[in-house]
Amino acid sequence: MIRKMDWNILLASTRGRLHLKPFWITTAAVYGLSTVIYFASYYAAARYRVFYFQEFLLIVNAVVSIQFFLMCAPIIKRLHDLDRSGWWLVPMWVLPQGYFLLGRFLLPPLEAQFAGIGSVSAVLVFVILVWAFLALFVLRGTAGANHYGPDPRPVRLVPRFWKFDLNAPIALPAPAQPALYSAA
Repeated sequence: MIRKMDWNILLASTRGRLHLKPFWITTAAVYGLSTVIYFASYYAAARYRVFYFQEFLLIVNAVVSIQFFLMCAPIIKRLHDLDRSGWWLVPMWVLPQGYFLLGRFLLPPLEAQFAGIGSVSAVLVFVILVWAFLALFVLRGTAGANHYGPDPRPVRLVPRFWKFDLNAPIALPAPAQPALYSAA
């Protein structure tokens, strides 16, 4: 049975749970489209001088912002599948992004006062990113229902290689008709 993905519900609703396979597909689609936009805008900037590097950076920032908003709902649903609150998005994604965006401005003055704070914070961000990757892309969700809804994976009671259906009605043979005449 092939189920179609409803992209509106997938990208806009934070209710329910999302298993690994649809999460991988959603992530590949969003980041694949973003990559196409990056290369197209870079090619237009480099080849045809349609716009300059500052405008290219504006496009990159706009695409990153759109990626963030498109991936919020699937990540929250994936966290729900792991029986975690959507607030786990903050340490998983917002803190590392904030480090990379604000680290250019905050870390150099702090590095001058406190030696080694940049490397310690970089290791901390790396650990958070590895933890987030393992949690979102590798770990299986909670088996059965949890706080956030039923299990998104269908329960398969029979291995796929069996050729018969256990849910099909059983056809019993018709009862034998009594003989009207005996053969004597």
